[in-house]
Amino acid sequence: MPRLRGRLSDVRRVFFAFFWLAWVSTAVAAPADLVGGAAPSVRARALDGGGEVSLDDHRDRPVVLAFVASWCGSCRRIAPALRALAERHASEGLVLLALSHEPRARLRRHAPEMGLPLFQCTGRTAVSYEADAVPTLVLIDRARTVRFAGSGASALRGLRASLARVLER
Repeated sequence: MPRLRGRLSDVRRVFFAFFWLAWVSTAVAAPADLVGGAAPSVRARALDGGGEVSLDDHRDRPVVLAFVASWCGSCRRIAPALRALAERHASEGLVLLALSHEPRARLRRHAPEMGLPLFQCTGRTAVSYEADAVPTLVLIDRARTVRFAGSGASALRGLRASLARVLER
């Protein structure tokens, strides 16, 4: 009987691991469905009460949207790389907008730690970009076409490669 319990336990572990991996791969792959399509509109509020920002404010400029959360360790880890990317390509018109749909008070408290241009968006904006996980990174070209979308800290690598192609055009 103990042998059977051990085998059942192993089967349960494998079963759990399989479904967990299937779920994670689905969540990570979802934003890629946006690539090649028109970028959904974005409206977000400045944390200082300075009004709204939208994609229309940045016509003819490539835009990186970074959907982040104050509690997200991966978001904090990639923030310096995103900031450096935006600074390096600012002369080429690149705009970085970090978006979160957390309460404004929480965002204000954590904005200095993130060090990103942080704006409060609605949950509807996150849904339109399929940002089910954070960080979700989206690259929009000058023609308002989504050229890259990915979730997780590993998305930064794909963003960099896609950005190089967008800036060549």
